[in-house]
Amino acid sequence: MQQKKKTPHSGKKPPRTRKQKIIRYSIIAIILLYLLNLATGVVTYSAMTVWCMRQPVTATKFGASYHYFVPKQVGYGPNMFSEYYCTEQDARDAGFNPSPWSVK
Repeated sequence: MQQKKKTPHSGKKPPRTRKQKIIRYSIIAIILLYLLNLATGVVTYSAMTVWCMRQPVTATKFGASYHYFVPKQVGYGPNMFSEYYCTEQDARDAGFNPSPWSVK
């Protein structure tokens, strides 16, 4: 009978390399950011703040309202139903109307 040669890791999974760990944790981080963005809209809001170099106009189609909100207005802020535009004109061009709660 021949005996099998025993390796240091026989019966166990081989140890993960540093590269495999980095890839695994990167994928987990991307999935978590995606889920966070779905739940709150914060990631998209933050990206648009950087892109526009100021707070973006938030617009919502929730309840078929098609309204937009500007910073410092009641109802303004990131949420899971928001779309973001750099200017009020961009929001109007996309078919949104000023919010009925606007304070001017």
